[in-house]
Amino acid sequence: MKVLVTGGAGYIGTELINLLVSNQSVDKVIVYDNLSRMNFNLFLGLKLQKHPKLSFVKGELLDSRSLG
Repeated sequence: MKVLVTGGAGYIGTELINLLVSNQSVDKVIVYDNLSRMNFNLFLGLKLQKHPKLSFVKGELLDSRSLG
């Protein structure tokens, strides 16, 4: 299963991502955030930075071209 987490760079998103990457039924977690609030919690945890299930996309939800 693939999971898209919007606003995932903040505290709540980071905690959710920690749970998702440890779940064996989840194959890939895509984090989508525009970093407008300057939340970098996702990048502070070294265990998540290079996790093989995790990918990060910086973008706006209203920009449908970056969602593809």
